[in-house]
Amino acid sequence: MGALLKLFLIPVVAVLMTHAQSSTSETPIIGHPPPGYKPVFLPTPEYPPSASYVGIEGKVVVAVVVDENGNVSEAKVTSGHPFLHANSLKAANSARFEPLRLVERTVRFRTTIVFDFKGHKNTNRPTLPIVNGRAIELPRPEFTQELKSLCASGDVGVEVLINEAGRVVDSKAVFGDELLHASAVKAAEQATFRQGADGPPVRSRGVLVYNFIAEMKCIDVGKVNGKWTKLPVFSVHPHAKVKRPTKITIRLGIEPFSGKVLAAKATSGHPLIRRKLEIDAMRIKFRPLLINSGPFIAKGVIVVSILPNGRITF
Repeated sequence: MGALLKLFLIPVVAVLMTHAQSSTSETPIIGHPPPGYKPVFLPTPEYPPSASYVGIEGKVVVAVVVDENGNVSEAKVTSGHPFLHANSLKAANSARFEPLRLVERTVRFRTTIVFDFKGHKNTNRPTLPIVNGRAIELPRPEFTQELKSLCASGDVGVEVLINEAGRVVDSKAVFGDELLHASAVKAAEQATFRQGADGPPVRSRGVLVYNFIAEMKCIDVGKVNGKWTKLPVFSVHPHAKVKRPTKITIRLGIEPFSGKVLAAKATSGHPLIRRKLEIDAMRIKFRPLLINSGPFIAKGVIVVSILPNGRITF
C-alpha cells in the first residue's frame, strides 16, 4: 500500500489576488491593499493523500480578512475541490502580511489567496473513481468518543472490489488517519452498489471516501516524552514475550488545562503489549498547555522502548 500512497512533493504555486471590498457593519474599517500586495509569509499547503490517490488537482481560492497586525483573522474557501479545502485553509490561516497603513493608521483589509495544486497525479497506477455516488446502501462508519478524543479525523479512503451483484468482496484502507481505517473498512464491507446502465453486470474497483469530522479543535503538540508531571510505572503484560528491542508509539489525546490523558492508543506491537501500555499511558499527567486558542484537545505521542528483559524506557 506504501507504493499506492506515494506523495509527490512538487511545490504548490500560491498566487495572491487583491480586490476592493466595501466596508460593512462587522468590519467598519476595511482597507484596500494595492495591486501585488503579497504575504510576507505563506506556507505551502500539503497535498492530501486523498487527493493524490484519486488524482485530484486544481486551484483552491481562499478569501481572507487580514487584521491590523497582518494576521489572517478570517478565511473561507470560495472554490476548489473539497479534498483540497482543509489544507488550503490551514495554510491561509498561517499567512502573514505586512500591516496595511491607511491615513496614519493600520487597518483591516480583504484579499484572496489562490493555491494551485498541480503535478501531483500518480502515474504509477490507474486512477480509480470515487464510487460513493453509485452506492445504494452506504452505512456510516462508527466514530467512537475514544477516536474523537484521540483527534482522529479527516478523509479516509477504502479501495473496494464490487462484484456483479453490487456487493463488496474485497476492501482495504488506502489513505487517511490509520486509527480510522478499521471503522471505515467495516462500513465499506456493508455497502451495496448499482451496476452501470449499459451492458451486463461486471466486477469493478473504486474508492469509497468517508469524512470523519472532529467535534472539537485539535492542536498537534508532537512528541511529549518528558513533558509529564506524573509518570506511572509501565510494565509489559506478563503473558507477552519481547524477543528484541522494540519501539512502540502511543497516540494520546490530552485535556490541555488539566494535563489529563483522555485516550491512548498504541499504533503497533502485539495486542497484549499494546493494551497494557495503553492502560499505563492513561495514568500519565502532563503539564498544562497554555495556548490561547479556545477549547481544544491536544494531540500528542509518546515513544516507548521495550527491551527483551521487559524493561521499559522513554
